Amino acid sequence: MAAQYCCNQRMRMLQPTTTNTILPDEIIDDILVRLPVRSLLRFKSVCKSWKTLINDPKFANIHLRFSTAAEDTSTANKQLIFYTNMEPYVILTYNLKQLFENPSTSAELVISSFLNMNNKYVKVGSCNGLLCLLDRSQRRLKLLNPSTGVKSKKSPQVFPLFNWKVRHIGFGYDQINDKYKFLVVLSDFDTGESLTKIYTFGEDSSKTIQNLPFNLGTSLGEYVSGTLNWIVDKNGGGDIGIYQSSILSFDLNKETHREILLPPKDGGLGGKMHIISKLCVFGNSLCTIVFEKSDWVVWLMKQVGSVVESWTKLKIIPYEKFMSSSLPSNSVEPLFISENGVVLLRNIRSSKFVLYNLNTSELVYPSLSCEQIPYFPFYKNNLLYLHIQLESLVSPRW
Repeated sequence: MAAQYCCNQRMRMLQPTTTNTILPDEIIDDILVRLPVRSLLRFKSVCKSWKTLINDPKFANIHLRFSTAAEDTSTANKQLIFYTNMEPYVILTYNLKQLFENPSTSAELVISSFLNMNNKYVKVGSCNGLLCLLDRSQRRLKLLNPSTGVKSKKSPQVFPLFNWKVRHIGFGYDQINDKYKFLVVLSDFDTGESLTKIYTFGEDSSKTIQNLPFNLGTSLGEYVSGTLNWIVDKNGGGDIGIYQSSILSFDLNKETHREILLPPKDGGLGGKMHIISKLCVFGNSLCTIVFEKSDWVVWLMKQVGSVVESWTKLKIIPYEKFMSSSLPSNSVEPLFISENGVVLLRNIRSSKFVLYNLNTSELVYPSLSCEQIPYFPFYKNNLLYLHIQLESLVSPRW
């Protein structure tokens, strides 16, 4: 995909100083596709041809492939998303790379332009830089790229409005068919009957599929590599910290599910795990964070499968390190581990952040705080949510 570039004067930094020769289009393309999203958005104003190139969906897909090919622990093209699930609704973003490299510098929290719609949408999933948002009162979906501000044109109503309670939801990408899909598990308020539906964006229709076989311990499915994943509570006790025994993985292409065993406990064969576990995604890998004795143990699965041996113990984070710090130990949540072994943690109670270096045991407190968020005192009691998301140029096509 070659572009014709018309802004020779502003490209002098990319040219040899002793000649007037311009770099070939292919090299310029190769440079641009490796740059952060925020830089590319600024570079759209360099010249018309650059704007055309960066707006091209093919370029966005190539850029996405470069970004997803990066190591799981890379902070490049990743952002911290803040969102709320009740009024007043807020969606904000913060550059993750800046947080790790310049923690003492107070960068601006970017408020999504989507809020100008005075909407009542809440986040129900994310992948490829897109947020899937749900209007809880009207049961309508919307896709939003918080980096570019582009949102989907349609707001499909994908499941019944009355008499059904939302139990489990998930949003992801069918890589084989190039389709985005939304899955929801409903239960009838009166009878308790379950109903599982899947909606494919762009087809304007939803269909009922076979119900999932287990009681899922978490409501929101984690997307990774064409699958949605939930922790399973086979015992039906509802206490996922004690009774969890496996992960249910739903293939968005085949629209089938399978079971994945959790990492081994004390060298055993998998199954029940220690006290607390969190299912999340680091880059392109499924991850579970387990509390064992006095440590968090971070397990990573590069290839989603059903073999216990495919889990790799990534890091051990000493829990006791925070016992005497300003972070109450019973409310600290690991969020991300960088390629340099620095862990980003959040204190859920105080909404403060800390960077902990696993190599030097150094603690750094970034200037970023949830208190910078508009209406923060209203959200403070566990009403404010956040996650790490890839930045992309991908735009909703519907």
